[in-house]
Amino acid sequence: MLTTKSKISCVGCLIATLVLMSLAGDLFGQQGPDDKPINALATKQQMILDRIARLEEHMFRLREKLAEVEPENAEKLGEALSRTGELEVKERIERLVAALNASQSLNDAASEQELLAADFEKILMVLLDQNPNDEARKEKMERIREAKRELKTLIEEQKQQRKDAADAIRAARAAKQVDAAINRAQQLLSEQEELQKEAQDSDPSDQAQSNENAESQAKLSEQAQKLSQDVDDISKSLNPETENDESGEDKESENKKAADMLDDASKELKQASENMKSAGQPQQGKKSEGKQGAEESKKENGEPDAQEQGSEDAGSNEAQDKADQKKEAQKEATEELKRALHRLEEAKKELEKKRESTKSGDAQRKLSDKAKKLSQKMQSPKGGDSKGKPQGNKDQDNKGDQQDGQPNESGDQQQSQDESKKSQEEKPLPGEENVDRAGKHMDDAGKELDEEDVEQAVLEEDKALDELERAQRELEEALKQLRQEEQEDILTGLQARLSEMLEIQKGINIETSKLAELDKALFRRAEKLKCDELAKKQGDLTKSAQMCVRLLEEDGTTVVFPQVMEQLTADMQMVSERLSKTELGPITTGTQSDIERELGQLLESLKKLIEEQKKKKRQGGGGGGGGGGNAPLVPTSAELKMLKSSQLRINRQTTTADAARKDGSESEADIEGNLSVAAERQAELEDMSRKIQSRAEKGHQ
Repeated sequence: MLTTKSKISCVGCLIATLVLMSLAGDLFGQQGPDDKPINALATKQQMILDRIARLEEHMFRLREKLAEVEPENAEKLGEALSRTGELEVKERIERLVAALNASQSLNDAASEQELLAADFEKILMVLLDQNPNDEARKEKMERIREAKRELKTLIEEQKQQRKDAADAIRAARAAKQVDAAINRAQQLLSEQEELQKEAQDSDPSDQAQSNENAESQAKLSEQAQKLSQDVDDISKSLNPETENDESGEDKESENKKAADMLDDASKELKQASENMKSAGQPQQGKKSEGKQGAEESKKENGEPDAQEQGSEDAGSNEAQDKADQKKEAQKEATEELKRALHRLEEAKKELEKKRESTKSGDAQRKLSDKAKKLSQKMQSPKGGDSKGKPQGNKDQDNKGDQQDGQPNESGDQQQSQDESKKSQEEKPLPGEENVDRAGKHMDDAGKELDEEDVEQAVLEEDKALDELERAQRELEEALKQLRQEEQEDILTGLQARLSEMLEIQKGINIETSKLAELDKALFRRAEKLKCDELAKKQGDLTKSAQMCVRLLEEDGTTVVFPQVMEQLTADMQMVSERLSKTELGPITTGTQSDIERELGQLLESLKKLIEEQKKKKRQGGGGGGGGGGNAPLVPTSAELKMLKSSQLRINRQTTTADAARKDGSESEADIEGNLSVAAERQAELEDMSRKIQSRAEKGHQ
């Protein structure tokens, strides 16, 4: 249900709107010199002038009544009055009346009438506009969207700057750890080379020496394994797994090159440890015992045992082979230690290079400058230039607008609107203070970087990011609220228009049905004039439907609604043409019934949507689009119902054509045309279904 205030504004604006539509129609409908004498045209033109005068008087009174209860609609009427004065409507009609009475050029009069009709359309657009503050709101929404785009870029760049600084901190820490790892690797290499030399000089048959060498080698293996693990931990610290971008994918660290070098060093150390472990296996005592037993057997028997002599030789060869294998393993371990040491030294150089490149705060200061510029832009679209403008000419201008001693009400109205718009433009956008504070933190971070205090710089950068993200949330919330207000105005405006259109359509349908019951062959001038009158009314509704389409297309968030309104517009136009030809068959009446039914269903859907929005508002819920995207004016569930309704209308259209073909109530050409339209709309329906499905799939991604 509409509130009392809404009813007042709707009735008032509707009266003005209908009068203007009638005036425009009258201007186009005036007959030429072949149809009526000139004085009759002048008389009709005088009637239009009288209606204009009464309309202005009514609009002035209505604006005063709406000033308190509906200030926005009062402004709308004021703006329409202002446009009427600017276009000099009354003066031009007075000149037309005089020209027609003086029998001057009818061609010039006709041209002026066409211009006046176009101007009436302009005034009508003002009255039918949802809200006189729409333009200011749209400009503010665009300012917010632009600020959001720039802020998003700034946040991304600041995150990269913060990441670079964090990488520098990790690089500095890792460089110290790598330096310690280099010392350990050098010590390992020195001990390994010494152990390798001892193994080369030792006697393989000296079990005690071999075991001592193996024990030392095993200790070095453990140290190499521990160093390998430590180096791997340093590598991981340079590229933590928790670091990812907004898409959730891992970001490649600026320290990746150093991390890869450390990974290679860790692998070399691990392999060196394995070789050391292999070289550190102690010799078993079985072979020495075999040799001693063989010698004792020889002594006891007084002669050598050939089998035992062979075992002794085999044991000696096996010991030599194992000794050679251990020496080779030691040699490989030494080479792997050298390669690992080289990798560690290269990684240290890379880390120190990264640390040096981050010492300057120049990059951070550039971002600070961007933040300051954005803050200034968010203060006002002109960066504060609009403040302090001279106001001395305002009264003089107002005086100049007054004519014939009449109060300049339209000028005052326009001035009030201009000041309201200027006030909205100059008011800082939400989050401006956060962006300003972020710039200061960036400045501080730049200073800390100059002083090589990277850790303190990171703290300041974190504060800057926090402020920027707060500003982003505030802008999103502001845009969401404005979008909700915009949607409420659009829905309320559409509801008022559709409600009135439905009432007018019902009246047209009733009158058409009465005429359809009569025998067309008996139609006289009165019946034909009535058909012309109904055709004109139906044509006026076509214009209202076109305005609804324009509103929905400008919103651009719905798929089915504008398409349904376009189909209704086409149906109204077709009915208007058929009425003008006195074609009152089932195609005409059936289409009229479909128009009435569709308008009623659309109106019910809008009422439910408006009520749901009000309920959410009372409960503190949000509406409209946030996060940079626009929530649809009409939810998908409502559009699906519209699709169903459209399908049923196509079904009825097909049934009507089929019945008309059977009873011969319509010409074959009209039936074919009706079926052709139904086929086109069936294809449109399928296309709309695909679009809704595509939108739903994108919404779940």
